[in-house]
Amino acid sequence: MTTMTTLGDKNQNKILSRPQTPAEEIILDKGTTICQEERRPFSLSDLPFAYGTRRNCVSRLMKRGLVYVAIDSNTTFYWVTSIPPPKNGWLMTRNRMGVLSAAGTSFVQAIATIPLGAPSIHDVRLSFEAPRLYQAALGRFPSGIKKRSGDIHLPRIQLDARRSALVIVHRGNRASVHLGCTCAPFLNTEKGLGEFLEAMSEIRGSIVTALSVNVPSKNEWVVGSWHFGRDSLVEFSGESCNITVDEAEHTYRAYLKKMGDTRRLRLEKTENPVKKISQLISSRLEEC
Repeated sequence: MTTMTTLGDKNQNKILSRPQTPAEEIILDKGTTICQEERRPFSLSDLPFAYGTRRNCVSRLMKRGLVYVAIDSNTTFYWVTSIPPPKNGWLMTRNRMGVLSAAGTSFVQAIATIPLGAPSIHDVRLSFEAPRLYQAALGRFPSGIKKRSGDIHLPRIQLDARRSALVIVHRGNRASVHLGCTCAPFLNTEKGLGEFLEAMSEIRGSIVTALSVNVPSKNEWVVGSWHFGRDSLVEFSGESCNITVDEAEHTYRAYLKKMGDTRRLRLEKTENPVKKISQLISSRLEEC
């Protein structure tokens, strides 16, 4: 019996038999880093080298079975075969955020196939109590007191170029902390949650230094609310949109978020856990 070998078969065998090129190794390493640490698929725009080199390397990696197409849209996104895909997938569906089912069929159809990045946390509001807190704040920052409420606003704590915290001390020795990071949210990954805890440690240290009081461990602070959502992997242009849906326990939003020179679709819900940081981080790590 005679077996015929086509030209395509010969080219496939040739690709599989030769070792990876340095460029392929670099691209596979970059894709692996994105899939592991950011928990999102990667596109050609994420990769180094000229466009033609990126495209050809990814094509050869696919033929070797090392990467595969995760999202086939106007922009193609890839996933590294050796890494288990995230539990919550890559696409926003009706089951994951009520805003989609509540916003109307045409809206659902328009955005349900948009590729989304890893879930992330931003705009976190916390509180804690400490003895002599109000007295210490009044003595150190008398100019920060608000006449009507008596609240004392401490100087803003700048964590980096895109993250900062506002601390307000209330009568009764209670403090409110608003961690603003809408343009640099913390990814709901092991690395991202670690960065969140580091930010909380820095905020606590700044308060202790400024007021010379005994502040509870950051793990004991209570999270009153935070925004939990996902940003699109593709950019958007055109008119802005902002859709809000209120339900019994959560508020859902879909809007275009300006991120530097680009705009991306953000789908988020406002959660009001009223739980200690230690409890919330443990539950979030289970989702990673």
